[in-house]
Amino acid sequence: MQKRNEHIRRIEILLEEIIKKPALHVKWLNTLSYLEHMGAKKIHKANLGLYINERILSHACEEARHAYFYKKSIRKIDPNIPEDFNYSYINLIAGFSSFKYFQQLDLEVLKYLKNFFKDSNKSFLSFLCYLYVTYLIEERADMVFNIYQERLEKLQNPINITSVIKEEEKHLKEIFDMIQKFDPKYDQHLMELSNLETNLFDWYLNRLEKVVFRSSEGLTTVH
Repeated sequence: MQKRNEHIRRIEILLEEIIKKPALHVKWLNTLSYLEHMGAKKIHKANLGLYINERILSHACEEARHAYFYKKSIRKIDPNIPEDFNYSYINLIAGFSSFKYFQQLDLEVLKYLKNFFKDSNKSFLSFLCYLYVTYLIEERADMVFNIYQERLEKLQNPINITSVIKEEEKHLKEIFDMIQKFDPKYDQHLMELSNLETNLFDWYLNRLEKVVFRSSEGLTTVH
């Protein structure tokens, strides 16, 4: 709980700084779009076999749509952003670190699950890894997005992500239901994996803070 409260305070400060600086805000929205795009790609690339179902397909569609939503929202901050404004790291906040946070979480969750499901086939392991990684990221996104929406309203910014938050909350519940169905020891595993994600996010948040506050001071940014 102490770490969660610390993260909330730091995210509040970080997002206020970002929203106040249009150039940073554009990169922040592009970073969110990039992360949503990565989520959609991971679903399509995962070896889920017969575990693909309607909910997972719906999630893939939502991730892609959210990526587009954030990309399109950039024009509310800067209408002159060109259509080819891409996901190059220079157009993101801590671009490589954003990629590494996602990838490292995926790798470490899979490594953890392999120790408990040694006799399971690859499709089941991939499916379970997808469920846990998605749950952890959606739970983190729920924290960040709610703080972001609060700060947008406080600073009277035209962007509103309420609809995205509602869809993410719905999906979080659906994923949790599937985890309970397929893993009888989900409570133990969720506790361990949540700690793992907290440590990774702490590292990622440090990188975001360095980029944002160095940028605000006019210093060279880091990735």
